[in-house]
Amino acid sequence: MTHRDRRYARRVGIASSLQELRHYSATQLLAAGTDLNTVAGRLGHAEGSTTSKFYKFTRPADQRAAAVTLSVPMSASTPAGTWRSTAATAPPQLSRS
Repeated sequence: MTHRDRRYARRVGIASSLQELRHYSATQLLAAGTDLNTVAGRLGHAEGSTTSKFYKFTRPADQRAAAVTLSVPMSASTPAGTWRSTAATAPPQLSRS
């Protein structure tokens, strides 16, 4: 941010730097589900991979959703008859000889 940019930002009441505003807008767009390539284009990145290098983050809400997904019992998410835990299908035990 140049000296001129800082003066302008102070004059119009912006307390953040332009880089902080850029990061904020990219983060908000990604958090709202905007496609990575769309955000990359808005930032001027040639490829989405460039954007993903800088904006890899996990929101607390995403972590909670993942925990809820994994908390569903296996029996509720596995169709009947596709998996059974029996001695016949259990993995073989390694012998220590």
